[in-house]
Amino acid sequence: MNPETSRISPTGRYTAHVWIRNGLAPEVLDSRLGHALHASLRPLDVVFERLVRRPGLDSMLLARHIALDHLLTRAVEQDGVRQIVEIAAGFSGRGLRFSRRYAGRGLFYLEGDLAGVATEKQRTLRAAGLDRPEHRIVTLNALKSGRPDGLEAVLAEQLSPDVPTAFVTEGLLPYFDRPTVLALWRRLATTLARFPIGLYLSDLHLRNELRRMPSFRAFQGALGVFARGRVHVHFANEAAVARAARGAGFAAARLYHPTDLDPDLSIPARKLGHVVRVLIARTEHPDSE
Repeated sequence: MNPETSRISPTGRYTAHVWIRNGLAPEVLDSRLGHALHASLRPLDVVFERLVRRPGLDSMLLARHIALDHLLTRAVEQDGVRQIVEIAAGFSGRGLRFSRRYAGRGLFYLEGDLAGVATEKQRTLRAAGLDRPEHRIVTLNALKSGRPDGLEAVLAEQLSPDVPTAFVTEGLLPYFDRPTVLALWRRLATTLARFPIGLYLSDLHLRNELRRMPSFRAFQGALGVFARGRVHVHFANEAAVARAARGAGFAAARLYHPTDLDPDLSIPARKLGHVVRVLIARTEHPDSE
């Protein structure tokens, strides 16, 4: 197992617990570890949010998740996406929610993660009667290419080549250094270019925005301890993201603030000013935004 991916588990447990507390994932995906981590860190998170007047960890996790949901919904309803692949999906409930919402409309939702996570999640959902034929969970390692669990090999086996397709990564990029992220983006763009429509959605942060936060270094350091490794911020500004996306093979890329998407979205701590962004990149130029 790659050490860069094996250390994601504690943060994944914590994040799953946040989603479950807010009705975004079923309770069967909760864990003692996630509950204990949240109980330990939530008081500090609340103090941070009140004293610094910036969104805390829970608010940031929810903002990015809700924003990605919104963009993915738009991709399904406006771009005609009928295949979604969530890479390093962890214990996200998004696959369940989307497969239910679009049941009977031909949507296929594929989740991929390392073997331990994928096996546990698949077994848990099946035992709870929550598995669905249009929602599949497989072993997938985003940093590998070959069989049996490499990215390209799994997607070639699982996906139909003639269907508009979207890839999603959430909370994954900060765990990898810049060369690894750029290499991953090149592989995703190359794979998505084979579909009639190819979209890539992700969350990220901009270095210039974070530097304006006097509390950022302390927050980043605490998050690094929690994640058991360095947390990377890859791009200085929007222009740098656009250049990197085009360099990776995407035709267009756009960043959104969660609070700019729809005033009716239930974004927590909206007025405190989120620094998390959500990216949507395309392998072809859209006719309209």
